[in-house]
Amino acid sequence: MTPSASSEYSPFYLVFGKDMKLPFDVNLIPREDLNKNLKTHIDNILDNLKIAKTIATENLTHAQQKQKTYYDKRTELPKFEVNDQVLVFTPKVPVGYSSKLYKKQDGPFYIVDKGSNYTYKLRRCSDHKLLKSMINANRLKLYHPPDHRQNLNPPPRNVPRPDLPMPVQSQVQPQQEAQQAPIVDDDDNDVDPKDQNDDQEYPIERIIRSRTVNGQKQYLIKWKGYKGHTWQLAKDLSDDIIINFHATKTQQGRRRKRPKRNPCFE
Repeated sequence: MTPSASSEYSPFYLVFGKDMKLPFDVNLIPREDLNKNLKTHIDNILDNLKIAKTIATENLTHAQQKQKTYYDKRTELPKFEVNDQVLVFTPKVPVGYSSKLYKKQDGPFYIVDKGSNYTYKLRRCSDHKLLKSMINANRLKLYHPPDHRQNLNPPPRNVPRPDLPMPVQSQVQPQQEAQQAPIVDDDDNDVDPKDQNDDQEYPIERIIRSRTVNGQKQYLIKWKGYKGHTWQLAKDLSDDIIINFHATKTQQGRRRKRPKRNPCFE
């Protein structure tokens, strides 16, 4: 049998204390020094087993240390932080899907909490649903949203970019915005934002807490410049403020406690 690369012994030798005899060895190369004493034969096998197991253990330890050194050269500690968006590797392919065509990166998710041994608590970006189990860092990959990615192929200098405004519009637009900007008096601070024009956007000071009603996520909003609080659906709020709320607060609005890291894993 072929010896192992780590122990340098074949499995047959480590079990029986001798090399396996093949039909070729028995028929063509008969051994002339066979021991006829059974007790002596057994003692020799036991001695060989002790020596072989001792040497195999030392070889395995040396091979493991060599593999660890090679692995550490190409591996870095995870640097994921709270609020980072990540993709989760899912090696299990559902029944009926091809392993070559199935998308094994699920997400994106965002990190809301850190656990021990480089594990993380995640929420899905699309519906902010919390995953029940912690995910290890070896299954995570940093995700960059398409609108935040760097454009590696900029257009030539002499070709005008369609996404940039014309110079004439850039001079007129601030005047129009200045004319359309509403004047907020101190007496209007008590007005509820939901009673005004729905097309107008209002600045949010913070999210107080969240709840689920009829399967829809709602958030209690403290408006900037207004005294009243209102419940708003998740679709009416920006993803950044929702992600920041879940990453730093619980559903009741209390500050999330961070577990202490084990110094053995730092």
